[in-house]
Amino acid sequence: MNPDIADDLNSTFNAKFMWPVKGAAIGAGLIAVGQLLNLPYSVRLGMFLIPTLAEVGLQWGNKAAQFKSLEFLDYLL
Repeated sequence: MNPDIADDLNSTFNAKFMWPVKGAAIGAGLIAVGQLLNLPYSVRLGMFLIPTLAEVGLQWGNKAAQFKSLEFLDYLL
């Protein structure tokens, strides 16, 4: 069976907003590198936003969770 069915159902039915923790952590690391390299603030902001928004897009576009939820609901029926 699927051990992550709760996460799959939450993702499918938008039960909760999934915070982009990994993307924000990567973005924060890139900001630190940008600070060390003395890059402009607009570049640092982009270095934070790109991985964060990429993770949000990947979470919203996760079709595998929908199929796993459908299989689980078919199993229940």
